[in-house]
Amino acid sequence: MTEWIGDLRISHAVAEKLASKHNLDWGLVYDALVCQAGLETVWHDDPQRGRRLLVKILIRGASHLAVLYPVGEGKTDVFNLGSCYPT
Repeated sequence: MTEWIGDLRISHAVAEKLASKHNLDWGLVYDALVCQAGLETVWHDDPQRGRRLLVKILIRGASHLAVLYPVGEGKTDVFNLGSCYPT
């Protein structure tokens, strides 16, 4: 399945976590996700964190998994980044 990601919100705290824990620049994550056709995605319902979209992406040639949370109710193409880490 594929979902369209039209915009991605990345909090300062998540950007810092990406840099310190995963050595990732938030801009690279943003560029790999936003307005990219053909992303491999799957919806996941987590009992504690709620509904989220898992997305496989490549950053600097390495495979990563991004965890996105939809903004608002209903069909939307705007997401909050929860995390992104190498797989």
